[in-house]
Amino acid sequence: MSLADTLNRYERALNSWTKKGGESVGDRALEVLTARDAVQHWLEKTPDVTSEQLLQLDALDDRLDPQKPNIYAALDLDHWRSLLNPPERATWWYPQPPALWPWLEQRHPWLEHFDWLFTFASLFFLTLAATVVLETLNRVVGEGLNTQGLFPVVVQVLLTIAGGSAALTQNGRNFLRMILTRLRIPTHWWQEFSAIAALLILLIVVGIHKLYLPQLASDRYQAGIAHYEARQFDRALQAYKQSLALQPDFVEAHYSLGLIYEDLQRPDEAIAAYQRVVSQDADALDKLIWLRAHNNLGRLHILKGDYRPAWVPLDRALQAMTETDLSSAAMQTERYNLLKNLGWMWLGQGRLLEADELLQQAIAQNPERAAAHCLQAQVLTELEAPEVAQAAWLSCLGGERNLQPEEAEWAAMAREQLEGGKRE
Repeated sequence: MSLADTLNRYERALNSWTKKGGESVGDRALEVLTARDAVQHWLEKTPDVTSEQLLQLDALDDRLDPQKPNIYAALDLDHWRSLLNPPERATWWYPQPPALWPWLEQRHPWLEHFDWLFTFASLFFLTLAATVVLETLNRVVGEGLNTQGLFPVVVQVLLTIAGGSAALTQNGRNFLRMILTRLRIPTHWWQEFSAIAALLILLIVVGIHKLYLPQLASDRYQAGIAHYEARQFDRALQAYKQSLALQPDFVEAHYSLGLIYEDLQRPDEAIAAYQRVVSQDADALDKLIWLRAHNNLGRLHILKGDYRPAWVPLDRALQAMTETDLSSAAMQTERYNLLKNLGWMWLGQGRLLEADELLQQAIAQNPERAAAHCLQAQVLTELEAPEVAQAAWLSCLGGERNLQPEEAEWAAMAREQLEGGKRE
């Protein structure tokens, strides 16, 4: 019997099945499958196969596909497979279970022309996922972060590796086919579902990157605050740096980093940290932190003798304050600091009248604080008003002081001035 004869036998078996006459249902179903076996036997035995024969076989297999559920229902497949032991590549002996959803059974020939597009989409989504994973790892590995609490990042990496393996390796593709088969996804939908799976991997990876890293950054920031309050500056500095490695635009961490650098006597790095905060829109973050960063930045410039750069953040912050803001005690304190530092700036430039005006406003805001009295005493001394200056020196020495180096120096200056006045 030739290949042509086996193809004709296969065709007759299909015709007999569809006509539903003659032999019993089981006999006709078995004849269809064994006839297909005979065709496969000839295909594997002889290389002399014409294009017409291949096209005939393809058409017959297309006729077989919609008949498979009824054919399988007519046979005890396990029994016949145990007798004939067909190889797994004889897929007509190994029916797919019903699709997970009935609409998946329907084929759309026009959609199969776009299988290449879905393959490309899968690779595109997985490439984006790999890029996000690399960015995540770059942040997590930096600044000495350990693996504690990084399980979502591990999931992110494993998902991307699994997706890449399924797309690029034979073993991975086989594993994906096994999964799709167990999920009862028909083969004509595999490309589409592979693209959907790649998209889901991308969404999970991006979700971890966008949601988990900020949470981890917040945890490190809170740890930094705890270390700072315990005066453990080195550990606080490391925690803030870790927070910023995870979330570079974490404005509060930049502000706290500036405070640490001030305490560690590293003014240039503190200025850089505060500059990151003042460059932000006031409406996009806590306004009090925004104002404090401006004030601290201006103060550091004054300490360096850079009066012109000090004016911009100090004046900008003062102009940004509203009457509503001043209902808060913290905002009132910040206004006092801004007025005091602007007065200090004008004093450094020799603009004594402007300095005196601003310092009077600061004193009116909070007469108990010493700093503005100390600066006003210096202004009045320069203006050669000794009696008024004497009272200001007394207020400087007796007022409330912060733990700032300049305020300690001003207090020493007040003692010197007052003792000199007594000797005279």
